[in-house]
Amino acid sequence: PIASFAQKRLWFIEQLYGPGNYNIPIILPLHFAVSEVGFRQALNLLVERHEILRTSYEEYQGELVQIVNPKSNIIINYSDISTLS
Repeated sequence: PIASFAQKRLWFIEQLYGPGNYNIPIILPLHFAVSEVGFRQALNLLVERHEILRTSYEEYQGELVQIVNPKSNIIINYSDISTLS
C-alpha cells in the first residue's frame, strides 16, 4: 500500500534532518511485580493484531510504500534499574 500523506511528511522530514524525536522513550516506575513472560506474550499479541506496529516504509519507484512485515516473536531486554538514583 502507498503511504498516507502524514506518513510521507514524517519520512520526508527524516530525510532532510535525520532521525527526529517522533518517538520519545520514557521510563515509568512500577510499584508491583511484572511477569516478564506475560508482558512479552501481551506485547506479541498486540503486535500480531495491529499491522501498523509491524509496518516499515521504503521508497519504491519514487513512491513511499508501506511494507507490512510478517508476525514475529518480539525479544525484550530487561534491566533492573531499582538501584539507580
